[in-house]
Order: sequence, then C-alpha cells, then structure tokens
Amino acid sequence: MKKSLKALTYSILAIIIGINLIAFNHAYLFTHFSDSHSEKTKKPEELSLPEKIGVLFWGASVPKPKNKKSPEAPFETIYFEGNGQLEGWLIPAENDNGVVILFHGYASSKSSLLPYAAEFNKLGYSAFLVDLSGNGGSAGQTTTLGFRESRDVAAAFALMKNRFPEDKLVLFGVSMGSVSIMKAVADFDISPDQIIIESPFGSMRDAVYQRFSAMNVPAFPFADLLLFYGGLQSGFNAFAHRPVEYARSISTKTLLSHGAKDRRVSRAEIDEIFENLAGEKQLAVFENSGHEVFLKKDSTAWVAVVSSFLAGLSKKTPLKN
Repeated sequence: MKKSLKALTYSILAIIIGINLIAFNHAYLFTHFSDSHSEKTKKPEELSLPEKIGVLFWGASVPKPKNKKSPEAPFETIYFEGNGQLEGWLIPAENDNGVVILFHGYASSKSSLLPYAAEFNKLGYSAFLVDLSGNGGSAGQTTTLGFRESRDVAAAFALMKNRFPEDKLVLFGVSMGSVSIMKAVADFDISPDQIIIESPFGSMRDAVYQRFSAMNVPAFPFADLLLFYGGLQSGFNAFAHRPVEYARSISTKTLLSHGAKDRRVSRAEIDEIFENLAGEKQLAVFENSGHEVFLKKDSTAWVAVVSSFLAGLSKKTPLKN
C-alpha cells in the first residue's frame, strides 16, 4: 500500500512538473521570436487535430517577422530609439491634412500596414509605419504584447511631434498595436489629436484564453501558467496587462473598431473597452471581418467610417471632449 501511494505521489509530481515545463516552453516561444527560417505555425483555428496536439506539447514556432514588401509610393526610412532601435517608413501625402502613425499586431511587421497607409494617403494624410521592437527592421527578438511596446509608441509620437509640430497627429493600431497605443497614452505624456484602435484585447489573460478557445481546448489551468511564466521570463506582471483599464485614462477622441467574426477578441471585451474610454468615442463593427485587416472584406465600409471620423477634426483644430 505504501509503495502504491509513493508511486502515485511520484506520478502526480511528474505530471505537475511536466505541465509546468510545457507551459514554460510555450511562454518562451510565444514571446521570443526565433532567428531560424522555419515556417510560422498556422493560426489555432487552422490546425488539424494532430497539429493541435503537437503545438500543445511542443509550442508554436514563431520566426522573427519580416517586412515582405516595401511601399510603392516614395518613402523615407527612419531609424530612431524606443525600446531599442526602431525602424519606420514615412510615406508623405500630396495633401497636408496631418500624419497618421501606424502600429502592427502580434508577430507582424509594418509592411502589413501598407494597405492602410495607402488609404490614409488618399485621404490626404502622411503615414508613418513603425516596426515595434522585436519585429521587422527593428532591433530585438522578443515581444511583450504591447506592454513594453508602449515605449515605442511614445517614441514614435515624440519623433513625429518634433518633425511636424503644427500638424494633426493620429495614432492608429491593429490588435497588439492598439494595445501598445492604449498603454502609451495611459502611461506616458503624449496627446494625439485622434486615436483609431482596431481589435484590442481586453486583457492579456483574455488574449491567451481566446487562443485556447480557437483550438477548442480547455484553457484552465494551462493558460494561466503560460501567463505566469511569460511574465516571469519578460520581467512584468502579465496578469496586470489590461487594456480595458488603460481605456479609463484615454480622453482623446477615439474610434474603436471590431470584426464581427473575430475569434481572437470577443465582443464583450470590445464593449467593456468602449464603455471605459473616457473621452469622445465611436464604435464601428465590420460585419464581414474577423481578426484581420478590415480592408480585405469591408473596404468600402472602413473607408467611409474612418474618413468620417477623421473629418470630425481638421488640421490644427483643438480637440474638445
């Protein structure tokens, strides 16, 4: 009986240790990009059952994102300091309505923002596309899902403010880029004229839980272990990374957008963020889109919503909340 109990105890300990080791490895791979030429693991909802099992045990492969194309229009490459050396593309517009500063999502790069930049140029806005630290042409190979990337946003804003002191400045973000903007506005002394945020998660815990949900796999307790170890490895409290709370500090006029078919960010998260935004605000839901570039499936609606929002504040007009 004692031998059986001892064997059971050892088995339970082995399982606990194994689960923690797997979670530790998952967290590392999720926040540390590889420099290999291996392919990026498919999206959770695209994985087959054997692939899901493999990812659950060995983690997802995430090579450092690269810029797949350059702007077709004339542009200037700018290097500046944020959370490490950052790379940006400044694409000037013929008209001088202001500057939109754009930030990409997780495991992406500024080239993914080129369709948005083209539309902003058509609306008369110059576009400054930024590779957040660890991505594209910027230094590093790690990510904190918007926590430290907020410094990159603050640095990019300061750079454009110094270069275009009289111009209207707009911050635009997608997913993690949106979260980076929200934390930057909450934590740093920056005051954009308008903000456009698309698909921000409500909290980092929500974001991780949604990834498990996309694979139809129970999240507890593995997701919380992943959060714990990810924060430990990166030196911050991942459980306290809550854009839904950052929203309370944002009094700037804000357009919050959501894809109705988004499986990464729930409508409940979006609604709570919208409720907490402290200033003038607008919510747009694009019915045909998921967690993706809205221009792919809702181009006409997106242009109409964004152009109307931007027109509500002309260049050099002080914002009134």
